[in-house]
Amino acid sequence: MVTWTDYLMKQEQYRDQLRQAEKERLIKQLQADCGSPTPGQALGGLVAALTGRGPDRQDNPCGGQTRLAEKAA
Repeated sequence: MVTWTDYLMKQEQYRDQLRQAEKERLIKQLQADCGSPTPGQALGGLVAALTGRGPDRQDNPCGGQTRLAEKAA
């Protein structure tokens, strides 16, 4: 039986995983020597990761064109 507490716990675990993935992506971007992201880029990336609406940047740590940007062009 699934309770409301179980649901809230899973929701928080998911948010933790998203935050960790965004942190790792930012570290990977800095280690790739792409330059420091501007505060707006960092905030935009964090919001995109938390909402799940941002482009997939896993293969492109420097923030160049991604698959979504290529589709839009």
